[in-house]
Amino acid sequence: MILDLDGTLTGKNVMTYITPYYHHFDNLIADNSCVRPEDLYDDSVLCSVILRSFYFRNYIPKGFMEYSPMKILDLINAEGEGNYGNS
Repeated sequence: MILDLDGTLTGKNVMTYITPYYHHFDNLIADNSCVRPEDLYDDSVLCSVILRSFYFRNYIPKGFMEYSPMKILDLINAEGEGNYGNS
């Protein structure tokens, strides 16, 4: 993933992400948060939102993670200190 800070790579607004296209970006494309230009950056998407998606390929065993809940933690709290689940 590449972050275009000033718009020179994409010709878009500042802070645009360039990343390879995967089908899980289709929802972001549908709500206009991302675009998929046909003639720019071979099969990629340009996104104006912060990308925080996860895509697991070829995980083993196949049934182990399917439909399992995933817990995602914010490791940096508002004070800028690490928050590793310790209360």
